[in-house]
Parts: sequence; C-alpha cells; structure tokens
Amino acid sequence: MNTHFLPADILAGLKKRGEVRVPQITVVTDFEAHRLWVNEPTDFYCVASPEARSTLRHVGVSPARVRVTGIPIAPVFALPFDKRDLRRNLGFPEGAPRFAIGGRVGGGAGGVGAPRSSQHPHPLSVVVVTGTNALVAERLRSVPNPSRHAVRVLGFTREMERWMGAADLVISKPGGLTSSECLARGVPMAIVHPIPGQESRNSDYLLEAGAAVKINDLSVLTHKLARLLFSPRASRILPITPGEPPVPGRLSSRRKGARAGPRTPSRRRP
Repeated sequence: MNTHFLPADILAGLKKRGEVRVPQITVVTDFEAHRLWVNEPTDFYCVASPEARSTLRHVGVSPARVRVTGIPIAPVFALPFDKRDLRRNLGFPEGAPRFAIGGRVGGGAGGVGAPRSSQHPHPLSVVVVTGTNALVAERLRSVPNPSRHAVRVLGFTREMERWMGAADLVISKPGGLTSSECLARGVPMAIVHPIPGQESRNSDYLLEAGAAVKINDLSVLTHKLARLLFSPRASRILPITPGEPPVPGRLSSRRKGARAGPRTPSRRRP
C-alpha cells in the first residue's frame, strides 16, 4: 500500500518486469489527483474526493478500481470530544479568549504568523506548534506579546487531536493529512503559503467547500482573524460540523450551533 506516488511508480515497474507479484494499492493523500498518481499495474486506488475519482477515470483507470474513501488519519481524531472540557484540561479557563492554533513540523507557516497574530486588538489564546524545530520555538518564546493575549509555544506533541479539538481556528498549510484532521475535529482552517501544485489544489478544494479561508499575505492576517473570530459574520463560517465530508457547497450551508462532538462521517476513512 502506497501513500505517495514515487514508491507506487517503483513497485509498478517491478511488477511489469515480473520481479514481484504482490498486490498494489495506492492511497491518494490529497483532495485532487494528478497524473503522477497513476502507475500501472495498480490493483486499486483509494481517493479523497469525487473529483479525484473523476480524474483517474479520465486518464483510463477503470471505475471498478477506484473508491472514494477519504484520506486516512489516526482514529483518535474521530473520537467524541467536548470542546469546553478540552480547553479546561489544556489550561484555558472558562471564558478564555477565542483560540487559534498554528504551526507545523519545522516551525513553518503558523510559526511565521504567530508574531502578527499578537497584533490583534481583541484578546486571543494562541498556541504555536513548532514540532521538532527547537530554534524556532526558542525564537518565538523570546517575542514579547501584549498582556491581553495568552500565547503558548509548544514543541513536539503527540496530542494534536486535543489541541485541534479545543481550537476555534487552525492556521496552517493545507497538507492532505492536516486538512483531514481539521475536518475530523470540526475546526476551520486559515491557509497560508500553500506550495504550488498539490497544496494549492487542496486549498482550492477546501475554499470551495467553505471549510477554510486563505491568507494570501501575512499583512492581512490580523484583519482575517478579526473577521473570522469576532465579526457578526463569523457564525457563517464557524463552526464546521466535525467529520463533515469536504464536498464543495455542502459545508457552506451548515447550520449554526453545530454539535461539539463528531457525528459519523458519511465517508468512512480506512
């Protein structure tokens, strides 16, 4: 089973030459598929969306060998949760400011945005996850923050499902796994700096679905945070229903007052 197209290409070549006879399954870990994901002979393709299924059919893959399964993530992200309990257990008392979390392994986009989010006029609870990048964590901890904000810098954590479940917003790049984890936890994304290609396509898909907004330039981050978290329009975007499949047009019509715990997704993840 392959979750990247390069080993799938290698294994397909070995199968063509008769050097291996094992079945091959390719799991597309982005919301759209490109031609490099198709490496024949492949016995079965698991894709994240109907769009990806249409792409594979268009390039000649039999529909019988393609199934929309979603992107596989750790089962813990689909467990029921109570946002208030999570916040209290993570050290954010009742009535704490709206909560945004950002960052990725290596201290990428979210880490860059953390100093700008501290310029926000409304009180915020901000958590920045820098992963294994201790230098970025040290730099961010040295940045002074206004007293109205509660800022916490984490390094590596194995409890991202708890932090995501407690958050009102995730500021991140739109990798397939991170995006799927956010959907499973019912937390919308503010997308920054998508890599051209698959991440930009993931970004487009999430924007169409109403599950994210895009920060084209960090100079507008403060403005976008205010609109998302504090404006009267916020209820049209927040919250999204946990586990809701990212079908364009579906999330944008969700009801206000979505439940705090995930309902059973209509698409099962492997």
